[in-house]
Amino acid sequence: VYDPTLGQLTWSDEGGWVGQVDLAPGRTIEVIVDKWDDREIDLPAALAFARAWVGRLRADEGAVRQTVAGKLHARFNETWSQGQPLTEAEFVGRLRLSSAGFQPDGSAVLYYNDGGLFAGHLVVVELRADGSFGDAFLAG
Repeated sequence: VYDPTLGQLTWSDEGGWVGQVDLAPGRTIEVIVDKWDDREIDLPAALAFARAWVGRLRADEGAVRQTVAGKLHARFNETWSQGQPLTEAEFVGRLRLSSAGFQPDGSAVLYYNDGGLFAGHLVVVELRADGSFGDAFLAG
């Protein structure tokens, strides 16, 4: 499948269309347009949701990282910093978006490389279909 915003997407046996998108020059992320369970995916609607989210990320992905900092910065300094706390700006600067999964209901899940903050764990951010933030947690 080719989409003008998302580029070439290839079907993955894990249940979704996978490709790569440039958020900015030199900042490419993996994108996944997910299929839930055994239900048929409404591909045009799913692609529209994914395009909208990519547009938001291109416009202000820094705001997402700032929100992640609001949720995880104190935890880092209290538990993971090994006596070397970071400012919130330093914390935000270490996060790097690596992939984004777009769900059929319009929600999204973002996966950030932790930049060494959490011993290599991914930072996962849930975004609701209305654009509000859900949870931010560590995985892997």
